[in-house]
Amino acid sequence: MYYNVKMQVIPSIDVEKVTELKSQLERLTPFYRRYQIDFADGKFVNSTTPSISDLLQSLILYPSMRFDIHLMALDYQGALKLIGQRAKEVNFGVVFIHHASKPSPEMFLEKNKPYKLGLVLNPEDSVDTIRQSYDLPNMENIQIMSVNPGPQGSSFLPDTLNKIEQLRLAGYKHSIFLDGGVNEESLKAILGKRHLPDFICPGSFFSRSKNIEERVQYLSEVLTHESNANQNA
Repeated sequence: MYYNVKMQVIPSIDVEKVTELKSQLERLTPFYRRYQIDFADGKFVNSTTPSISDLLQSLILYPSMRFDIHLMALDYQGALKLIGQRAKEVNFGVVFIHHASKPSPEMFLEKNKPYKLGLVLNPEDSVDTIRQSYDLPNMENIQIMSVNPGPQGSSFLPDTLNKIEQLRLAGYKHSIFLDGGVNEESLKAILGKRHLPDFICPGSFFSRSKNIEERVQYLSEVLTHESNANQNA
C-alpha cells in the first residue's frame, strides 16, 4: 500500500554496509517508492557509509524505485560524476549537496542533468546568507537539516524549523525537504508551525523500529489528518 498526502514521506537510509541497505529497502518497499540514500565519506562528517560506487551498484536492483542521494562528502563532484554514469540504470530524483561544501551557485540552475540538484542547509547555515549566495526563486529543491549531519539518531533541533518560514518569506516557492530526527515528538513541533515542509525524511524512526507497518500507518494517519485540517481551515 502506498500513502500519499500533502506533506510526503521519503525514508532516509544511512547504512554502514551494503547488506543493510538491501535489508532496509526490503522492509520499506511495500510502503514507499521513493528514498533518500545517504553517502558519507567520513571526512565531511564523522560517519561513514559504503562507497558511492557500492551504493549505486546496489540501487540498480530496484528499477521501479526513485532515489534521492544525499552527498555528505568533500569530493561531491566525483560523486556527481559517478551518479551521472548510472543515470540510465537508476531512477534518480534529487541529488543534495551541502552549502558547506561550497558548490557553485550556477550549478543549481543547470537543466541538462539526468537528475535534479538540491541545496542542503546545516543547522548553522542562515537563510539570509543563502539568499546572498544563491538565486533562491529559481532553485528547485532545498533541504533543511534538523539535526547536525552525521550518524542517524542525533537530537532534533527545533529552531531549524524557522528556516521553512524564512525561505517562504524570502520568495522561495519550490520544494522544501526536512531531514533529521523525525519521530513522534518532533512531528508535534513540525506540525505546530504555520509553514510546513513538502517532504519529511525519517531515518532511525524506521531503521530502529521492530514494526515498520505500524510506523508507516502512524505517519499516514498523522499527515492525512493535518492535510485535511489545512483544507478545511
